[in-house]
Amino acid sequence: DSTGSFDVVLEKASDAESLAIDQGEAITGYINDTADLTVTFLPEGCTEETVNWVSADNTVATVDCGFVSFIKPGTTVITATSESGLSDSCTVVVKDYSTITTGTKTSMEITASRDYDCLYFTPSTTGMYAFYSMSSSDPFGRIMSADYVDLATDDNSGSGDNFRVECQLTAGTTYILKSEFNGIETGKFDVIVTKIVAAQGISVTQGATISGAVGHSQQLSVTFSPDNYIEESITWT
Repeated sequence: DSTGSFDVVLEKASDAESLAIDQGEAITGYINDTADLTVTFLPEGCTEETVNWVSADNTVATVDCGFVSFIKPGTTVITATSESGLSDSCTVVVKDYSTITTGTKTSMEITASRDYDCLYFTPSTTGMYAFYSMSSSDPFGRIMSADYVDLATDDNSGSGDNFRVECQLTAGTTYILKSEFNGIETGKFDVIVTKIVAAQGISVTQGATISGAVGHSQQLSVTFSPDNYIEESITWT
């Protein structure tokens, strides 16, 4: 063990001269997103103070101890104010989801900062609808009501690892298609929605005639048309 003497200098921390919101002057998100805002007091090593957070429009975004909830499309300003009156503000922009229409490819994007994407869909006629993803990755899809209640989900019923979500929808009612990747991935991909109709044709995929040696077996399959058909059970004779 060492022994010896040394001096100790006690310095009083200086008062804070300013505060700044660490996330900058503006942040952007979609409805139902959240964000954490934090502040830094200056100069470095100064005495930190309690901060009060206020949103100029709680119908657009609310804030509680720096935790921001995005409520509806619009813009508001969130202000952080210290006990001594130091303050800084951040503009919050809340964006709405895009809309997908029947038969039209629409893009969805998963990013590092936002691990899901959503689209609105309002059918013009009541019926069964199918939502397809067209991605080289592995997206997961879900159909939700406008108040975010799950109605149908799917992972790999589409081509490759794509989803094909089917759901009975009512004309004039707005629904939400939500997608996320299985795993930590980012990227952009297209989705399309079609109304499912009764099958109008059926054909044996292997053709009208097959042949093989005695004892040979072969699995037959069928293809319905058009592509957006309602699945039916098959009886083989």
